[in-house]
Amino acid sequence: LVAADAGKFIEATGTAVECPASVFSAGKAITIVNQTAGDITITEGSGLTLYNSADGTNGNLTLSTRGVATVLFASGTTAHISGNVS
Repeated sequence: LVAADAGKFIEATGTAVECPASVFSAGKAITIVNQTAGDITITEGSGLTLYNSADGTNGNLTLSTRGVATVLFASGTTAHISGNVS
């Protein structure tokens, strides 16, 4: 993800998407759409804490096949994700 992705949705076509630290400010959000026939790993970039809104855990997550997830940044180093992730 890059700063220009804020407020948009991105179509993920690879095997992983990294959520970097210190790129997005509080209130910025990005929606990730998995356009593949397999799962995608959403990685927690170095210095970022990425919380799963479903259970409060943090770390790398899996976005299911054809799934959609939204990442909301609470700060440059803290984000929350909801959607088809585990």
